[in-house]
Amino acid sequence: MPLRLNARQLRELIEEIEANGGSATQFRSELEALEPEVKRVPQTRRDSRFREEEETSEDRLIRREGDLFPGGTPPFKEIYDYDYRFTKNELVEQCRKAGLGVSGDKHDLAAKLISKGLDVKRVPQTRGEVYIARELPAFSEEAGHPALPEGVTFPVQYTEVKAAIDDTGYITYTYWPSVGVGHIEMIMVKEDYRRRGFGSKFVQFAIDDMKKKGIVKVSASIWSKEGESLLKVHGFSYVNDLMERAI
Repeated sequence: MPLRLNARQLRELIEEIEANGGSATQFRSELEALEPEVKRVPQTRRDSRFREEEETSEDRLIRREGDLFPGGTPPFKEIYDYDYRFTKNELVEQCRKAGLGVSGDKHDLAAKLISKGLDVKRVPQTRGEVYIARELPAFSEEAGHPALPEGVTFPVQYTEVKAAIDDTGYITYTYWPSVGVGHIEMIMVKEDYRRRGFGSKFVQFAIDDMKKKGIVKVSASIWSKEGESLLKVHGFSYVNDLMERAI
């Protein structure tokens, strides 16, 4: 009797075959037959491209990773917690160490690790080193963010980033690749670590990261007199209600 593979097993088999230089065309055809077609919605005046009608995150996880769990229902809360706490590279590395497939997005990787009862440990960081704790691309449907210039066509893609130093604090910032602008939303440094240069380290990290990604202008919200002084040191000046600088 021929062995029947589910969609997840087929994806992992395809990945293994192609990683070794083989052709997985036949298996890709079988995978396409197993997975439902993605529906298209008509063009609208606000969006000149065809956009895919996406499944909810929960439905997609059930379809792709549900067979890993009793009853076919993944533990969504745990999976989203992993998505928040770890980068994709960290989850990929943990899956490799455990001998698991590394296909899929962060939710898929988290589901594989959780199903095996594996606890993900963050790769130790050099003390005081800033690392990206979360990087989440999304689409903004409506105008409203003060950092965006006039004339932006919506929906517009953006990425939210949280960069941190363990036990010290973090910075959150957003950037819009299509218009080349970014915005520093918040800096939080724990009281015991203030006035020791960590705020400046966060701002410089955000500027450098956005510059690498093609951003040419960064603005920032003003949180306090101390925040205003910190931004001025990094070349920001007032433009309307925000502070800005070119990078």
